[in-house]
Formats: sequence, C-alpha cells, structure tokens
Amino acid sequence: MKPVFFATPREFRAWLDACGATGYGVIDPAPCAAVAFVVERTDSPWRGPFHGLALLSFALPGLLTTMAWMLILSPNIGWVNGILKSLFGLGESPLNIYTMGGMIWALSSHYFPLAYLLMGPAFRVLDTRMEEAAVVSGARSWQIAGRITLPLLRPAILSTLLLLFVRGIESFEVPRLVGMQQAQEWVMAAELFGAEARVSLFGSRTDDRLKGGDIDLLVELPRRQADARRKSLTLAARLQQVLGDQPIDVLVVDPDTPIQPIHEIARRSGMPI
Repeated sequence: MKPVFFATPREFRAWLDACGATGYGVIDPAPCAAVAFVVERTDSPWRGPFHGLALLSFALPGLLTTMAWMLILSPNIGWVNGILKSLFGLGESPLNIYTMGGMIWALSSHYFPLAYLLMGPAFRVLDTRMEEAAVVSGARSWQIAGRITLPLLRPAILSTLLLLFVRGIESFEVPRLVGMQQAQEWVMAAELFGAEARVSLFGSRTDDRLKGGDIDLLVELPRRQADARRKSLTLAARLQQVLGDQPIDVLVVDPDTPIQPIHEIARRSGMPI
C-alpha cells in the first residue's frame, strides 16, 4: 500500500532504501559479531571452510541472491511456503518476502559475509591479556564483555555499522525487486500517468473471503491525457508481467470521461493503493 506522504515513486524508493539500510545495518552486526567470535576465538570445527565460503559469497551478485530469496519465500511460487502449506494444511502462505521484513532479511543475508569479514580481524588482533587479567581478578564473563571486550571492539563495530548502512543505501536490486512489490500498482501507474494519479482497487479482490476474480483498478486523473487508453493497456501488460497471467482490468477516469455506473461503483467501493 502507498503511504499518503509519498508523492512520487522516487520518494517511495528512497524511503525503502533508508528503512532497509537502517534495519539491516542495526540487525546484521550482532549475529556477525557472534559468528566472528566463534570462528576467531574458539576451536569450533569447520571454521576454515566457513571462512572460505564467506569469501566465495562475494562471487555471487546481489541480483542472483535476491531472485533466489524470491523463489524461496514468495507467497505465490516460494517452495518453502508450498512445503509449509502442505505440512500444516494452511490456506495462505505464512511467509512473504515482499515486505519490509523480507527486504531486510534479503539485504542481511547478502551482506552477512561482509560484516563477518569486517568483524573477524578485530577479534583476531584483540589483546587478550586484559581479559585474562580480569578473569584472574575474579570478574564474570558478562563483566569482561561489557567493560573490556566491547570497548576494544567499538571502533570495528561502528565502522561496520557505517559501511553496512552505506551499502544498504546504494543497494538497487533488493528495494527494486522486493520492496517495490508492496506498491507496484501505484508505482507503475505513477510512472505512466504521473504522480497525481489516484489508483484504487475494486471488485472481488477487495474481499479476502472471495478467491480469485479479476484485478480491477480505477485510475483517476486530475486532467485529461490524450494517450490514456494506451497507458491503461501498458499498465495492464506490465502488471501481468509481474503478477503472472491474470485478468486485469484498468478503468481510467478524467474530467472529460462520461461517468457510468461502473465508475460510481468503483469510486464507492474502491480501496486506495
């Protein structure tokens, strides 16, 4: 759904970038620091292969990993949702990648190796003599972590947070493929008809109890556009490319359009998007 304070798709995209970068920039360092601690400060098995896989992940482009998460967690074609629905007899998909949480998850998984590689050297070169002295003095583990380890790691943590935020802001594929699905009808309509176009969904798709049916959209324009018919067909074709082969009807109303009963029904029962 399009929040009311976004005037253009560009502003909506900027909001997605900022929220996604902030969310994963805050969430990602904690598990990465835990993994870096296990790899660098313990004798856990498989430390070497894990480090090698972290380096290998940089060979995978962000577009490929984003599309992979879409194939896994999509509510329509995601195989994980298909398994969960079959196992538990669910009528709807329990997971949806096309949400803010899904976008943050896709960003976090893509930049997790980067955060790990930034935190790893900090644990590797950390002077353990202070921690050993604290242990000898009788300090508890949480006291050592809070008063010695974390202060020593503060520069690495802050630099990792800053770099992850910047990489999240400049990321294109996740907000475009995942985030824009939240308001794709409005985004496509605004690109074709302009930011002033009002888009509403009406018909059977407004009732969750009804399954299937056409996707009926009402596009209201503040002024007449000569090529409105062509743009409505283009909008329907683009939506079919994204949503699949589904029947999509687009009604365009401007000040010169004769109002018919279908227009009144659409205005009365439509849900703005």
